[in-house]
Amino acid sequence: MNLRKHNPDTLSAPREVIEVEVERLGVQPSRIEVIQTRAVSVLKPIMLGGLVDLCDILSMPALAPIFLPLGMVVGYIFARWLDAPPTWRVIIAALVGVYWVVPFTSPIPVAAATAAFVYIFKPDVMRRDPILDR
Repeated sequence: MNLRKHNPDTLSAPREVIEVEVERLGVQPSRIEVIQTRAVSVLKPIMLGGLVDLCDILSMPALAPIFLPLGMVVGYIFARWLDAPPTWRVIIAALVGVYWVVPFTSPIPVAAATAAFVYIFKPDVMRRDPILDR
């Protein structure tokens, strides 16, 4: 048994569509997500700098025609992984190539130290993080 009465006028009338827009307020990443992101952003340049230093140990100045272009390619790829602007990619590539060819640079971890120094003094790192300060 159907107890509802059907009115023929309401069935033919167009229905009004109501659109709802959802806005999320106050959604922030968790502390663990922030710490993971920071750990990757800190370790990535230092690890890449360590790889450059390790390859510098393996390079020999006598093989400069091989290690200069190889170092430039590796430097460009690493700079690209670090999201450096195109001009800086070329500069970093040239520096890595020359670094691999210059003698007596093996005992000094210049690349890793430079990466750590640059990261520490980045302006966005110097700001306080409201998520970690809660």
